[in-house]
Amino acid sequence: MKKVFEMSCVLTVLGILGACKIGNNKKDFIPGMYVSDARGEFALASDTLVFSVGAGENSYSIERRTGYQLITEGRPGKREWGRESWTGIFDARSGLVQEMRKGRVIRFVPDSAYLVIGRRVYRKVR
Repeated sequence: MKKVFEMSCVLTVLGILGACKIGNNKKDFIPGMYVSDARGEFALASDTLVFSVGAGENSYSIERRTGYQLITEGRPGKREWGRESWTGIFDARSGLVQEMRKGRVIRFVPDSAYLVIGRRVYRKVR
């Protein structure tokens, strides 16, 4: 009986440590630059998200740079640019980052080097 109890304690501790390691791997993966391109009937767009460690332990500063071209009569127009600054909070339990202003949920997939916001996928480039 004592052996069974000791084994279950060891497995529990290993499980907790394994969960922490997975969370840390994801947290270590987050900082960097991510890109996404989109094409529709009326516009071409490219997004760049730059994640950097913020002021708090689980806080991230996120800069979004967007370039887009409206399509008129089948031809792309002049390139326009936009820029936004976001703040995100990492939740270690879920492994997600919650963007604070609009409540966007950002999911990271370190094994495949991308993130997802809604249905949009961003590839990590560095």
